[in-house]
Amino acid sequence: MKPTIVVVANPFGYGPAGKAIAVAEEFHRRGNTHVLIVGSSFIKEIIPSVLEFREIDERNEKEIVNFLTTVENPVIFSSQNRFAIRAAKQINIPNAFLDGLSWFWHKIPHDHLLADEIFWMNYPDMLEKAQIVSRAITLVPAVVSVPQPLNNRKGTLIHLGGCRNPLVELFPKQYLDLLLRALKESTIDVTITGGADVIDFIRRSGFRGRAESLQHTDFVNALNKSKHFLTTAGQTATLEAFALGVPTSFLPPMNLSQLALTDLLSPSGAASQQLQWSNYDSDYGSIRTLTEKEALPAFASYAEALATDPEKLTHYTNDLSRILQTLPDRERQQSFIRQMGVDGQRIIVDHLIDVWDL
Repeated sequence: MKPTIVVVANPFGYGPAGKAIAVAEEFHRRGNTHVLIVGSSFIKEIIPSVLEFREIDERNEKEIVNFLTTVENPVIFSSQNRFAIRAAKQINIPNAFLDGLSWFWHKIPHDHLLADEIFWMNYPDMLEKAQIVSRAITLVPAVVSVPQPLNNRKGTLIHLGGCRNPLVELFPKQYLDLLLRALKESTIDVTITGGADVIDFIRRSGFRGRAESLQHTDFVNALNKSKHFLTTAGQTATLEAFALGVPTSFLPPMNLSQLALTDLLSPSGAASQQLQWSNYDSDYGSIRTLTEKEALPAFASYAEALATDPEKLTHYTNDLSRILQTLPDRERQQSFIRQMGVDGQRIIVDHLIDVWDL
């Protein structure tokens, strides 16, 4: 009986979904399995049309179990979604977990060590970290799939990601208002991409440039055509830009993992051009002591405070204008991604085909 690969991502922005799509597309390309991506309408926004999608609440363990019982010969691949692994364990089906944030955790969450097969990406010092956990970990290159880099590029692309977090129902209005006010002062022609809700807000704000919500493949193609990329340090988009060799600058983060990624990249010089809230708020350092749930409204408060302080707003606007007009050194960004490697989804699929006898 032909197995069905059920791919589930955590709807924490677009990062986990981007990795899930890369793995699903690789399974689909091999052609010896039936592949389904399941999740909410939020994830559906970026799913390529070549992949089959089923809408469920991907953070409801009972709903996942009920869905799996309707699927012929299922196996689970989870990108950062612990509920899917617990569901698979409950009904005893093979399962695998990609912990795309293994580099971020001070202590790996217990639920992230439950799966039959566990994958981490090969960030700096991950081999040493993998050796001190209680489970066997398979280290893989960055799970990003990109086309051949283009030579003739133009324009500036700003990517804001999905801007959604299942921990807090908080739309980033303050952050977007701040960014849009600063962009009004710039003469640089930019395109903004992000989730459908974000793009709808930007269009209604009177933004003069292009604003688009794109499927993942279309986003990567737009990125490949861009001369300069600005991001909030979303992990998947950042690694895709590095792999394509698009000079990448960083906007202030919206969550702790974005802050941590610029912290991780900075020592190697791969985040040489970035805006940080600490440039405008002396109390910012305390954000690192908060939980993710506590930090999300704190980030929104930073944006609101900056937007309502004329002196700080001018400072931010000038900094953004400078960054928009200056390309960062991409050599160290490319060096970083060369050390990680790319196409980790191929290693994952090879491994799972072997252990699951697909």
